[in-house]
Amino acid sequence: MYTNKILILSFLTIFLLHNLPSSAQPVSANKKVALVSFSVNKDIDCSEVKGLFGLITDIKKIRQDSLFDLQPTLNKFHKTFYSSYMSKFPFELLPEESVLQNPEYISFESPNRENRHMSENKFWWTFLTPPGYKRIYEGGAFKKKNRNEIKLLRMFDEADGIMFVDMSYSFTNDSGINLVKFYRVKATVNIVLLNKEGKKVLRITEYGMSSQKISFYSGIALEPLQLLPLCQSASDKVLKDLNRKLPRLVKKVNKKL
Repeated sequence: MYTNKILILSFLTIFLLHNLPSSAQPVSANKKVALVSFSVNKDIDCSEVKGLFGLITDIKKIRQDSLFDLQPTLNKFHKTFYSSYMSKFPFELLPEESVLQNPEYISFESPNRENRHMSENKFWWTFLTPPGYKRIYEGGAFKKKNRNEIKLLRMFDEADGIMFVDMSYSFTNDSGINLVKFYRVKATVNIVLLNKEGKKVLRITEYGMSSQKISFYSGIALEPLQLLPLCQSASDKVLKDLNRKLPRLVKKVNKKL
């Protein structure tokens, strides 16, 4: 009788675990990922805006203006990632401090030297990162053994993969009346996951459009406070949409790690 009860309980446990929703299933204890790059790009891609060459100059000035403050957007992105997105991944992220306090990570400089702005040329640097993080590109060298991802994987032997996360902005053509064209700002979030061999096993690219529109006029400079609300609106939209879609997008990635 006692044995029968044990068998019934075991069967019920297996059945319930198998039928849990993906967000509630236990995380695989042997799959761990190091988040090695996290950034927001203050530059705005103007390639869809034709004929206004002064706009690129305006953007270069705006991204250095203290009024164009995307630090709260970065903070929100970082907080959302850890408080909302992390629980939706079917793997564990290594503790943040174990990545950021790793001596090799602290001293790491890729062949492209993305982070040299700290001491050399802040005018051209457009990336914001949370404290301790670096902005690191995948790749960075022709030979595989010299690529950023291979060096980073060696640093975090306990990890089954590494992740790169960024947000960037662009103008996108929305509508127009006669010669006046209207544009929205598009925020793009990229999440890239590589396995221990340096192979890409996941790439998520999600977009969000600003609720507001803007038009440009030759000879009238774009101001930081005109642009900032559009970037904030687009960022809020993409973060909300990604939170909803993420469980479906990452559902089978553990099999590739």
